[in-house]
Amino acid sequence: HWAVATAVRGVRTKIRLERETRMTERVEKHRKVSFGELLCLSFGCMKQSVDLTVFDPAERELANFHIDCTHKLRLAALMNELNHYDEAERLYKEALEGNIKHFGEDHPATLSILGNLAFLYKTQHRYEESEELFTRVLQSKELTLGPAHPSTLTTMQNLASLLKDSGRPESAIEMFQRSLAEQEIALGESHTDSLASMEHLAHLYLDC
Repeated sequence: HWAVATAVRGVRTKIRLERETRMTERVEKHRKVSFGELLCLSFGCMKQSVDLTVFDPAERELANFHIDCTHKLRLAALMNELNHYDEAERLYKEALEGNIKHFGEDHPATLSILGNLAFLYKTQHRYEESEELFTRVLQSKELTLGPAHPSTLTTMQNLASLLKDSGRPESAIEMFQRSLAEQEIALGESHTDSLASMEHLAHLYLDC
C-alpha cells in the first residue's frame, strides 16, 4: 500500500507542477498586454464586429446583453488568473444577475456562471459559500438534465473535490461513489469516464 500511495502522489505532484507552469505562462502572457488592450480585445472589438442595427429593439437588447455578458465573463476569468478575486467576483455576479433576468435560474448559462463563482470561492478557501453554489447547481441539473447527464456528473465530482479540500473526505467519498454509480448505469463499468471516476475514488481512499 505504501508503494502504491507513493507512486500515486508522485504522479499527482507531476500533474500539479505542469498545471502551475501552464498557468504561470498564461499569466505572464497577459501581463505583457496593457489593461486597455485587454478591454479592446475582450469587448470593444467584439462590439465593432457586430452590426446591431439589423435587429429589432428586443433582439438588439438581447444581442447587447450577450456581448456585455461575454465581456464580463472573459474579464472575470482573467481577473481570477491574476488573483484579483474581488473584481472577478463582482464581474461574475453582474453576469449572473443578467442571466437570471433574461434566461432564468435553471438555464445552462446561469448554472455555468454559478459554477465559475463556486470555483472562485473554492480558490479563496471560502468553502461554505462554494459548497452552497455547487449544491445549488447540482440540484438544478438533477431536475432539468437528470442525475446521469454528463454535466450533472461533472458537478457531482466538483462538489466531491470541494468536500475533500475542505477536510471532509468521508463526504467526498460518498459523493464520488454516487457519481460513479450513475456513470456505470448510464455508460457501463468499462467506459473511460467510469474508469476515471474509479481512479479518483482510489486516490481518495489512499488519502484517507
